[in-house]
This record gives sequence, structure tokens and C-alpha cells, in this order.
Amino acid sequence: MSRHKDKVGDQGASTPGPPLKHTQQDPITVAIIGGSGQMGRWFQRFFTDQGLTVLTADVDTPQTSEEVAAQADVVMLSVPIPKVVAIIQDISPHLHPEAVLMDITSVKQRPLDAMLKAFPGEVVGTHPLFGP
Repeated sequence: MSRHKDKVGDQGASTPGPPLKHTQQDPITVAIIGGSGQMGRWFQRFFTDQGLTVLTADVDTPQTSEEVAAQADVVMLSVPIPKVVAIIQDISPHLHPEAVLMDITSVKQRPLDAMLKAFPGEVVGTHPLFGP
């Protein structure tokens, strides 16, 4: 689910926001909060293999969630459900206005509501439908 909607007939359809202005010399930076877990490590490898710059933050990393979120074009939350709302509230003030905030948690309503409330930019609630 995305914040940007256009009307198509009687149904709303998600449309992408403005394109990111990046070149091959200026790759997209993805921050993975919870990057030391199995899903975080899998996505770190995947995004790195795609040529993206990946930053990670977790309880065992030198950079904080707020620090990596402030440097990222896309911020992915891969954290335990009980911590997701607090982390969203902590990092949201540090995000660039044109950033994308997304989660890969197994439940959607609370994380999505918290992201929409805390961050006025693009928000995506998703589930990868697989596990490493």
C-alpha cells in the first residue's frame, strides 16, 4: 500500500511518486533497520548485488537507526513486531522528505498506521512472502 493514489473509475489505484533522480554514478542508498537478522542480511545481499549502496543498523552495529535513516533514499524496517512502532517514531524525524519508508513485517495494520502517522513522505507496507 502506498500513500499516493489516483482515481481510476470507482477504484483507487496506487501510482508511483516522482522518479528518484539518480544515475549510475549516484546509486540509491537503502538503509535496513534490523539489518543483522536473517531477513535483513538477505536483503542486504540482494540490494548490494543490484548495485545499490546498503547501510545497516541493528543492536550490534556502530551506526544507529537514526544515522542510517538520515543517509538513505529508502529505509526498510526488518525488526521485531513489538519494536516497530517505537523505531518508526524514532527514525521518522531524520528521514529526507523524498525518502521512502517501508516495512517487511508479517503484520500490516499497526506498522502501516504508524508509518503514515509519523512520516509525510512515501510509505509502503509490504511482506516479502518468503524467508531465508
